[in-house]
Amino acid sequence: TEQLEQPMTPGGWSLRDLLAHLLWYAREGLALCRDGAVRYPEMWGRPYDAINADIWREAQAMAGGDVLAVWRATIQEIYGWVAASDEAWLAEPVAFPSEKPVSRLQQVEINTFGHYREHIDDLRTWLEGEG
Repeated sequence: TEQLEQPMTPGGWSLRDLLAHLLWYAREGLALCRDGAVRYPEMWGRPYDAINADIWREAQAMAGGDVLAVWRATIQEIYGWVAASDEAWLAEPVAFPSEKPVSRLQQVEINTFGHYREHIDDLRTWLEGEG
């Protein structure tokens, strides 16, 4: 797990930090889609850089292996939730505070695979460093 905590980006983020960042947005997206409300309403409406700085600070208290385990469990939870959900219900729009509504299924994509694409270069940097 030490490898997960080594800085890998020009900003000094480690893989643990990146996974914590991806995890936070995935869990917020799941809460919004499944429960109809975000987990941390006080975070929304702020600049993304401020939200991300708070996520980074939280990540410093977690071991890399713990972040990875929660991330994996959350992805499985999202897959299970989508598979068990009614198609019409997944098509209903939801929105994060101060954002445009999109379908629940689109929201899942934005906060998982779509978000991963935004950070693919960071992930490649880590993989190349490990290779």
